[in-house]
Amino acid sequence: MTRTIIIILLTVLLVSVVAYAEHRGPKTPYGDFCSKCSKYGVCQDFMSVDESREAVDGYFDGKGIHVGHIRGKGRFLKIELIRDKEVHDVILFDRKTGRMRSIY
Repeated sequence: MTRTIIIILLTVLLVSVVAYAEHRGPKTPYGDFCSKCSKYGVCQDFMSVDESREAVDGYFDGKGIHVGHIRGKGRFLKIELIRDKEVHDVILFDRKTGRMRSIY
C-alpha cells in the first residue's frame, strides 16, 4: 500500500516537472502595464487606438510578437498578438490604465 502511494506521488511529481519545463518562447503578459502610462497604470487620457497599437507593439519589441487585428471601442480593446504569422494570444488592453491581460 505504501509503495503504491510513493510510486503515484513520484509519477505526479515527474509529470508536473516535465510539463513545466516544456514552455518555450516569449510569454505574453498576464496583468502587466505598458510604458505609455505610469508605473501604477494611470494615464492622463484614454489612449487612441493608434497609441494603443504603438504601446503594445513597443512592449513586445524584440520578442517576435506583433500586433494583429484590434477590435473594440470604449475603454477596452481586444488585440490579437501574432507570432510566426499565427495568432499567439489575444489580450484585453485597457486604454485608461495601459493594463494588458491575456484572455486565454
